[in-house]
Amino acid sequence: MTRRLIDSTLSQSDKFNDCPDHFHRILYVLLIAHADPYGRGDASPQGIKYKIIPGLDETKGDIFKALNVLHSVGLIVFYEVCEKLHYAITQWEKFQSFNESNRRGISKYPDIPESFLNSAALCGTVYSLDKININKIKSTLAPDGQTDPLPPQIEFNFETSKFENVTDEQVELWQEAFPASDVRGQILKAAIWAAANPKKRKKDWKRFLGNWVGRNQEQGGDIPSQKRDYSHLNEVAKGDTP
Repeated sequence: MTRRLIDSTLSQSDKFNDCPDHFHRILYVLLIAHADPYGRGDASPQGIKYKIIPGLDETKGDIFKALNVLHSVGLIVFYEVCEKLHYAITQWEKFQSFNESNRRGISKYPDIPESFLNSAALCGTVYSLDKININKIKSTLAPDGQTDPLPPQIEFNFETSKFENVTDEQVELWQEAFPASDVRGQILKAAIWAAANPKKRKKDWKRFLGNWVGRNQEQGGDIPSQKRDYSHLNEVAKGDTP
């Protein structure tokens, strides 16, 4: 059996360090260890819970949320085919030693649909755990054969000390994903930080803002009635057995 490789550069990876906590980083490394020779694997929360992280306390709801975070930062592609969830490690070929001679056949997991690879709608977006629906995500894609222009990228204007091209739709998505955070207030705080740290310019401001709001939620958020109210995650876990 060919071993999976973890490159030393991983510790310096922006994507890896954009993960909100150690659980997400541990999960990512273990997904690599359990991936097939094509870098793919079963992404059902139940399968991951009992096969990949049986010794951790996280619920299947936590796992589902974490998979979306790993997708949003660009470490995996979290996708659905025929109502089954799968993951694929990004840049697999670059860091692994698999080739045609040692792969031994085709992957038992389906290819990533082209719409997922080309979709701007998926990039940098984390959907709320209790309402996430892969088909809902797919419904946001352009119909086959059509190409929608990419929306303007979120940028930070150092002259005005404000973020530009942050749409109301994007704010609503973040607010749905992180209900304990005051998203617009956190964007203003992030702008203050960015203006005070001009040497720390980001390549992807959208991902920066998503992670900023996500960390605020992890730290308790801004909205008292929503702070640390994760009861719906427990309900997801309780729903394991019909």
